Amino acid sequence: MSTMARPRPRRASATAALLCPLALLGGIVLTGCGGGSNGGGGTASTYTIGGTVSGLTGGSISLQDNGGDTTPVSANGPFTFPTQLASGAAYAVTISTQPAGQTCTVAAGSGTVGSANVQSVAVTCKANTYAIGGTVSGLSGGQLTLDDNGADALPVTANGPFTFATQLASGASYTVTVATQPAGQTCSVANGQGTVAGASVTSVAVTCVAVATYAIGGTVSGLSGGQLTLDDNGADALPVTANGAFTFSTKLASGASYAVTVAGQPAGQLCTVSNGTGTVAGADVTSVAVACAVSPPQFAYVANNFDNDVSAYAINPGTGALTAVAGSPFSVPNRGISAVAASNAFVYATTSFQIGNQSIFGWSIASGTGALTTVPGSPYIIGPGGTSITVSPAGTFAYVASGGSNAILAYSIDATTGALTALGGNPFATGSGPGPMAINRTGTLGYVPNSDGTISGYSVDPVGGALTALAGSPFTLTQADALAMTSTFVYATNYTPNTVSAYSVNTTTGALTAVAGSPFATGTGPVGIAVNPAGTLVYVANQAGSISAFTINASSGALTAVAGSPFVAGTKLTGIAIDRTGSFLYVTNPGTANGSNNAYAFSINPTTGALTAVAGSPFPTGINPSAIAIAQP
Repeated sequence: MSTMARPRPRRASATAALLCPLALLGGIVLTGCGGGSNGGGGTASTYTIGGTVSGLTGGSISLQDNGGDTTPVSANGPFTFPTQLASGAAYAVTISTQPAGQTCTVAAGSGTVGSANVQSVAVTCKANTYAIGGTVSGLSGGQLTLDDNGADALPVTANGPFTFATQLASGASYTVTVATQPAGQTCSVANGQGTVAGASVTSVAVTCVAVATYAIGGTVSGLSGGQLTLDDNGADALPVTANGAFTFSTKLASGASYAVTVAGQPAGQLCTVSNGTGTVAGADVTSVAVACAVSPPQFAYVANNFDNDVSAYAINPGTGALTAVAGSPFSVPNRGISAVAASNAFVYATTSFQIGNQSIFGWSIASGTGALTTVPGSPYIIGPGGTSITVSPAGTFAYVASGGSNAILAYSIDATTGALTALGGNPFATGSGPGPMAINRTGTLGYVPNSDGTISGYSVDPVGGALTALAGSPFTLTQADALAMTSTFVYATNYTPNTVSAYSVNTTTGALTAVAGSPFATGTGPVGIAVNPAGTLVYVANQAGSISAFTINASSGALTAVAGSPFVAGTKLTGIAIDRTGSFLYVTNPGTANGSNNAYAFSINPTTGALTAVAGSPFPTGINPSAIAIAQP
């Protein structure tokens, strides 16, 4: 019998060789005997695909892996697809359904499975936002500025569609308004409010139309020659050379205010304005009346510090030249006149020494000649330190700055005799080292510069003359050596930095706010300052021998140097004054050098503010002229 060869068995692992016989012996059947997951015939390892969802605020998002395996997610946090993938398999997570009102995006959503679960897929959800916009029509030039919800400013310079930069979520409210109107037009908004409802807003309609404007004018009478210059609202200068109707070139919208003033008087005449202020009410203004008459004579009075007297001059109404008044100079029985001030009827001077006290000396003015007669009761002893004096615009009160008591001493002026009577409440406290007081033209607000770098502010009782400190006074603002003011602005000279500071006046509270661009450069050593009667020009006397001239911006109060400024005058200037017509300016020039101890005179160009020396200027004064004042009795 032949013997057959036995087949060679497949080789197995040592463990399997041991386990399988034992399993057979024990009646146990083991699967996998004879193979593993790595080519041994077993099941391959698989891994989960997942990650995190964030930003989901409601509803449900549906995710897919490889375009099929779908899982819904309704809350922020981890997620895992139900189907696992083997190592080496590709995965691609996408969004099949977005949540209501939101848009979700996938980051790290695709790749190849390695040897671990995938947990890096990041799904981020954000609320849907929509643009807010519309169209502009009728815009003819300039820039319109729109706001949405009081912000997100959008400048528009042409007709057509517009869209705000900031988008809003569905359910948010929007309110489109006009923040800035284009010049000469008024734009209105239709369909400007609403709630975003899942779509961009394109229905806002902005329509622009030309603003109706109206002329400002009236009539001039009594003009006998020369040129009258009128202003409206401190600008829009209008030269007038004949009687009859006049109209300013700039028209105003209904509701706008107008204020017609005389910026420059005709030579030898004084023109006054009636019905000059008001509000435009949908029609041309034709009621302004300007009446001109021969100008009453004006007189200039100079305080001569070393001569203890006052020089008096008649002002030529046509040329501005000074001619000494008969009897001039008028002596003062006390030493050292330091300041002088005048109403239309009286002149007052402060003296620096009187048996240890200072005093006020007063004179009445002869209306035709300008000669001075001593006021009854003069001199009035005021105590130490009174070095400056100011008369109220109505000529009813006098205020003396007392450095000895850091206060203002106030006096009523007898309208008939000029006698002074101290007011109840005297003295009125100031800061340290007060200077001459400045009072507005209505006599209701007054300000005092203090050497401690402050300005004291007061409401002035126009009937009783008493001073009440303003809230917040003294104001810490400036060096403030001397002040001048219009109805709405205060100007202060600053000697050491060679500047003039400008402040706007709150007409309700009297508070001062620095004007943009302030301070403004002057010449060297600004010591005196004056504003013309129209409130359009500022002049600063610089001690080093020049006059700085500025125009006033009627809206902001900012100063612009006049062409040719500063104008040369003398060697050491102190006092400065402008005549009542705004036609002539005078400065005192004290000292011992050649060409000193005199007064310089200039004519004022009412349009440009430029100064031209008056023929015969300078005019001789006494020794060391310290101040000058002008009266028109």
